[in-house]
Amino acid sequence: MLEQEVYGRLLDVVAIVSVPIKIFVMVFVVRYSAAEMRSFSMLLFNGLLWNFMANSIYAFLQLIPMFPLECFRANGLISFFTSEETTCHILNCILISCFVNLVLALSFSFPYRYMVFAHTTTVAKIKRKWVVALSIGVHGAMISIFVYLYFSWVEPTPSHMVDDDGPVICFKMNGPEKLNIFIFSLGIVLIALVIGLGSTVLLLFSIYRLSASFDIDYLQRHTRILWTLMWITSIPVFLGGIPSSISSIMIAKPDISYAQSICLVCFVIMANHGTVYSIALIVAIQPYRVAMKQLFVTVFRWNITNDITVVKIPKQIATLSKERRSEVHRHKHVNGTSAAGAFRNPAAPSISQLTI
Repeated sequence: MLEQEVYGRLLDVVAIVSVPIKIFVMVFVVRYSAAEMRSFSMLLFNGLLWNFMANSIYAFLQLIPMFPLECFRANGLISFFTSEETTCHILNCILISCFVNLVLALSFSFPYRYMVFAHTTTVAKIKRKWVVALSIGVHGAMISIFVYLYFSWVEPTPSHMVDDDGPVICFKMNGPEKLNIFIFSLGIVLIALVIGLGSTVLLLFSIYRLSASFDIDYLQRHTRILWTLMWITSIPVFLGGIPSSISSIMIAKPDISYAQSICLVCFVIMANHGTVYSIALIVAIQPYRVAMKQLFVTVFRWNITNDITVVKIPKQIATLSKERRSEVHRHKHVNGTSAAGAFRNPAAPSISQLTI
């Protein structure tokens, strides 16, 4: 079908554009984060990493819904390497796990901002490796639970659906396994919302409570950082969270009219949200914005320097000999003419000829 062909080409373009951008932004965040931003940059890098892994899998695995059946045809580069549905299930499981952990990673930045402002002494005592270990533990637990729920929902592909158009993966249309996977996904979203909104409310309350005793510039700086963080996070919410929620409804109710087309549109939007988020991260956060500007200026100056041709004027042209200067001096006194007009070397280039 035409819409499936357009869908595949759009995802190919997204992969070509988004993967290099995400690699650049991740390297940029690591390279240009100041020492005082190191902990915060690790939280940002965590979200960028999960997003990058999801987009990398998107480049290989392009799922096309086969509604009203609870099945998906696997197109993309994966169809050139394998026709095994098990391999496609593994990649799809990793893809959704990346999205699950991305939701959690985005929410981690909000309690960090609150703790830095309201409990500075406590934060100073916490070792960074403890936070890293806790983050790895949370992500690992979520992956383990989701993998178990995912493969309990999987159903073998009927033999009549196996053909040369690409591997097909199927899931149980009804039963507790399908309900469990949707409850788990909804629970992750609710946990992230509670963490993000709860930390935001606590931080705003702390800023209001301490407004009389703290320096106003210090309070405004934390408020500005909070709103910047909320603005950045709104991009994954609107371009990732809302489309994923709509596609989940279509998967839960595959008999809805135009469910397949709606799902394809949502998949394309979800594939693009990480690129927009990465660019917004650089633009919104001032230290990264300044560093990016300096990087562009440096590259621009380097290109200009390489394009300039330096012409070395021979010594005999640039400097008159002593005899020549003496002759000019005598002629000036005798005839009253200009040295530049009377004794210019006809072979010497003019100023306009020496300027590149």
